This record gives sequence, structure tokens and C-alpha cells, in this order.
Amino acid sequence: MEFNKLTNNFKIVLIYIFMIDCINLQVIPENPCPNLFKYVNTYGQVHGRVEFKNDNSGSYYLAVNMSVASYLGSGQNIKLELKTPPNDIIRGSSLVYNIYFPSRYAIPKPTRIEFNKEVYCSSPSEQVRPGGYVTNLWANTFFKFTITHGPDELPQLPLDSFTIQTPITVTEPNGIVQFTLQPTPQNEVTNSTTDTAIVVDVATRSTIVTPAPIDYSECGKPSIITIHLVANGDDVEEGQCPWLAAIMFKSGNQYEYRCTGTLVSDRHVITAGHCLQYGKAPLFPVEELIVVLGTTSLKNWILSSTIRGVSQISTHPNYVEDSADNDISVVTLNKPVEFSKTVSPICLWGDESSSLEHIVGKEGTVAGWGSDRPHGENSVHAQRTNLPVVSQSVCLQSNIGFKSITSVRTFCAGRRDNAGPCTGDSGAGFVMFRNGRWVLRGVISIPLKDSDNCDLENYFVFADLAQVKGWLSTQLT
Repeated sequence: MEFNKLTNNFKIVLIYIFMIDCINLQVIPENPCPNLFKYVNTYGQVHGRVEFKNDNSGSYYLAVNMSVASYLGSGQNIKLELKTPPNDIIRGSSLVYNIYFPSRYAIPKPTRIEFNKEVYCSSPSEQVRPGGYVTNLWANTFFKFTITHGPDELPQLPLDSFTIQTPITVTEPNGIVQFTLQPTPQNEVTNSTTDTAIVVDVATRSTIVTPAPIDYSECGKPSIITIHLVANGDDVEEGQCPWLAAIMFKSGNQYEYRCTGTLVSDRHVITAGHCLQYGKAPLFPVEELIVVLGTTSLKNWILSSTIRGVSQISTHPNYVEDSADNDISVVTLNKPVEFSKTVSPICLWGDESSSLEHIVGKEGTVAGWGSDRPHGENSVHAQRTNLPVVSQSVCLQSNIGFKSITSVRTFCAGRRDNAGPCTGDSGAGFVMFRNGRWVLRGVISIPLKDSDNCDLENYFVFADLAQVKGWLSTQLT
């Protein structure tokens, strides 16, 4: 019994010593830079924070040296994280950085803080005591926004410029993270414009501008009405296809074009299923996708477009790879868009007949950024072309290969005259002018031949949205 009492007392002493030890290990050192550097405790984790006034130079360099009277193993270092979103920096907000320490029990003190070549704080390192250790830590980070692109390439975007989920850090000497300017909400156009431009595609390209009030929330009503008199592709005018969307994915430090989509509400874009998944497997995490609206150019979209992240992708449950049957995805934006003369939705196929026979022989328009020639790069400027719908029997008889990729939920269109959609146009909408409005009937799906090349000698296959109206209505709520 006496032994048990001694054992319990010993346990209490050990716990007390452990608590005292932990308290001592988390002692915050004297701060030599109290006007600049702050220690912050977040859920029991202590880290540093500094804030600098924005000089609007577009180039921001931070270097931090710290010292701790403790031994830290090799590879242990502080980490700098820029907390201010790039859009806020562009608008002139102060730059706030968090400084994370390698050990929660060894809190270092700042010995030097330099920002844009100006030293804001300087103090001696910790003193080495007999039998003790001192570890000196340092890190730097460089943030810059510019517009950098060649004549035929996409502008680079900031890392995590839309979700800002991962730290932006460089701890190696002379490390550089280069960013480029991203659009700001001020560039989005509001509903106040009242001009309608009517452009006639004839030799003189005469333009008549007539003032008229426009409700941009009305579907299928572009701000530019074009009387299209050309048989093959032509550039899309700004505002002519305000429902046109470019879906992009993150590739390294930039975003690359993936597919075309069509805006059908303030939160939803319709595209082809094969653009975003293979079979049942997604090709991209949603946080690595963005949707670009309100522009016809992939060269200058960063300055003039509306950009949204993606919160959800819903692909038709009966979609299978290598078939146009149900090749449809609904992309949900992370927040609604404001409608304007360059951003407005198209109408969905309504209560009129969904039968294919009712549209055979009639023309629809396809617009996108696909290549304008075999083996070519994607077009920098969106192009459009008119295509007539053909019957299912005509399509199947033209090439036996259509039997494996078509169904009663697809239709074919085209002239087979070496003109039409090409590589990169996947997901583009087939829109028809019905009762004074543009209506979305289909989504361009997979080609008959090699998907990496244009197939302009055969008809184009579209997933028929009119056949899946019930499923679509459940996805657009």
C-alpha cells in the first residue's frame, strides 16, 4: 500500500515536471520589432505575422531572418505565406504575411526583416550558452504581377489565384515565384448599358447602332444581332455570343484552355462530359478548374473577362467514354455571375417538340476556340460557323463508324465540306434561332476519327439536350 502511494506521488511529480517543461518550451522570446512583427496564437499554434503598406510597385520581396536558442535538425526552416489575395494586392491593399515556425516548442525571434530592399528591423541573434545551441533561420519570397504572354499563348495566372488554398512560399536562396495580373471585379460590366449593335456581314460591314433598353437576364438575347451571310467560319463579335464560356484547367503556374461551354443560368455552364471525365473518373479536381466568360479572345481575357471557380461538376449518369450518348456535364460556378452585354444566358430547349425530324434540314450555329485547320493550335479568337442538321439515317449511311458513337439521344450536323468545328471545340453548344431567341439544342461531342485531329470530312455528332430535359432540370436548381 505504501508502495502504491509512492507510485502515485511519483506520477504526479512527472506530470508536473512535464507541464512545466511544456510551458518553458513554448515561452515566447522578447520581440525586438514590436511595431512590425507580431506573435499570433491560432488554436495553440504560435506563428509570426508582418504587414507592409502597398507601394503599388507590382513587385514585392520579403526576407526574414530569425534565431532560436535551440537545436533544430537539418531541413528545418521558417516558412513565409502571403495571406493577402492577389486581387486585393492589385487594388492596393496592404500585404500581410504569416511566418510559420518549424517547431511549436522552439519559438524564434526576428533578427532581420527586409521588404523591397528596405530593412525594417534588425537585432542580434540569440547568444550561445554553455552546453546550448542556437539555430539561425531565414527565408524569402518574391511576389510579382505582370502580363506575360506571346502572340499565340495564354497569359499566365497567379498560383491559386481563385481559391488561394496552398501557401505561396519560397525558402531557398534567390527563390522566385512569378505571378501575373488577374482580373478584378471592377472589370465586370453591369446591367446599365442600353445600346444594341446590329452588324451585317457584307463586303462593307456596315454597322447600325440603335439605342434600345436590354434586359440582359433574358435568355437567348445577345447584345449584337448578326445577319450571318458567310458559309464557313467567322470571328465572333464581342456580345454576339454572350453565353460563350471557356473552361480552363490549372497547369503549373498558368491555366490552359480545355473546352468550350455554354452559360444557361447565373450559376451553370453546360459542356461535354468527356471534357471533364473519362468514364466515371474525373480528369481534374474542381479546385483546378475555372470558367472564363464575357470574352471572345483567349489572348486578352485576363483583362476583360468574368472569371469563376467551379464548385461542382455533374455528368449524366449514363455517360460512357467513347460515345456521344449522354455526353453532357453541368458545371456549377462557385458564385453567380452578373449579367451584362457580354455575359448572359442562352435559352434551353422548351416545351416544343423534341423530335429530331422537326430540326432536320435547319441550321444551327456552333462557336468555340477550336483549331481552324487540321493539326493546328487552338484559335486565339472564338469563331462560329453554321451547320445544317441531317437525319439519323443520312448520318449512319455516310459512315459505318457512326453506329458505335451515336444513339437516339444524339444528332448529326454538317456539310462535309472541310469546314466546321475542330480540335478544341468539344463542349461547344449547337444553338438555333427559334421564336426570336437563341436556344441551346446540343453539345458537340467526340469526332468519328482521331480526337486529336480535325475530322472535317464527316458529320459532327452532338449530344441532344432536348432528350435529357428531365435530368437537366434537376441539375439546374
